[in-house]
Amino acid sequence: MAIGAQPAAGDLFAGKYRIEQLLGEGGMGLVFRARHIHLDEPVAIKLLRDEFMRDPLLVERFLREARAAAKIKSDHVVRVFDADTLDAGPPYLVMEYLQGHDLATLLQQSGPMAPAEAVGHVLAACDALAEAHALGIVHRDLKPANLFAARQRDGSTCTKILDFGISKLAGATEELTRSGAVLGSPLYMAPEQMRSSRGVDHRADIWSLGAVLYKLLTDAAPFPAANLQQLGMLVLMADPVPPRQHRPDLPEDLEAVVLRCLEKPRERRFSTVLELAAALAPFATEAAERVLSRDRPPAPEPPSGAPPRETARPAPPTQAPLLGQGTAPPRDVMAAAVPGPSPGGAAPRRWFTRQGAALAAAALMAGALLALILYVRRSPSEPSQPPDEPTAQPAAGTTDLSCPTAPTTNEPAPGEGAVAPRPSAGARELTPGSAPRPSCP
Repeated sequence: MAIGAQPAAGDLFAGKYRIEQLLGEGGMGLVFRARHIHLDEPVAIKLLRDEFMRDPLLVERFLREARAAAKIKSDHVVRVFDADTLDAGPPYLVMEYLQGHDLATLLQQSGPMAPAEAVGHVLAACDALAEAHALGIVHRDLKPANLFAARQRDGSTCTKILDFGISKLAGATEELTRSGAVLGSPLYMAPEQMRSSRGVDHRADIWSLGAVLYKLLTDAAPFPAANLQQLGMLVLMADPVPPRQHRPDLPEDLEAVVLRCLEKPRERRFSTVLELAAALAPFATEAAERVLSRDRPPAPEPPSGAPPRETARPAPPTQAPLLGQGTAPPRDVMAAAVPGPSPGGAAPRRWFTRQGAALAAAALMAGALLALILYVRRSPSEPSQPPDEPTAQPAAGTTDLSCPTAPTTNEPAPGEGAVAPRPSAGARELTPGSAPRPSCP
């Protein structure tokens, strides 16, 4: 396929896939529904936009999704069947075609979920991430739009993680990490990831799972903010709003699990996703048993010097006064984030010494917010499509504060009328060729 050309319905792609329709279009890529001409099975094909083909880092990021997903065998990760580069054309991925809705769309349609339903989705993600983390893969962009409730042939639903495009292999030295670029979706990013993606480990995914679970239970953000600047200050310095302030009927123990995921020092979070799954077990017993009963490779160890793992679930942390949505952050954010001493009690723990606190906070925030602003200017948007079309994996992560969702579908299950269009007389054949491919890290 020549540079600048785009597949059309009826085109033969890579010699064996008949293009049926465009599913979604984002800042970095295009996603098409196609059908394997020999197996008569639907697939989703993801292409990198032509304008990004000359950037080796973006090409590498695109193909990294295939490598990461191929290493993980969990049923809760979208399958990647093939990856290649067309002759004089873009790289592409061939993935399983999913029918259903991502969790962001389900929230928009139905509002907050019952605890068992929300926990079930997060436990499915824990199942996939336990395997990913054991392989040294950190997702770094978990959010409701990247968790997909896929309809199965038997009518059941299987939650799958999408988009490993900005995942990181432990020990990898790719330029995106060395540069300190901020990658991910700010509403679900851990404090250390918001400062820089360099040095982020699997505990950043645990923070993101906590933020996702918070959203599924309350349809609210743990750090309500009017803009990215305020969000950055809250994530780095303030305590999250307790989930039960939005939804008093939630069990206190479930709130404690969510808040532990959102601890700012990562050594105070759950040390592994399996430890998180065990803490969630009382709220979705059957799903937790499936996750915890699997034979798995050893879990990743924290970096040397980190405190030993804790297995007991802590009591809910004392919550500080919080900043309301749409209000400008006060001049002294540290004072707003830490409660004052109670009468007759000991003084609360301080994050900084009084001397130099303002200077340290200003220096920290300047670097973090500058990185966020630069990233937002460079980041692509999510794919968009008509409301009733089928969906596939999103083409790229989003940095929008509102975290727009991936396309959704109400199309019937396979075998209920999905028919590939006949190729037109002018249909083209698109074949893989000998274009150079990026080397694997």
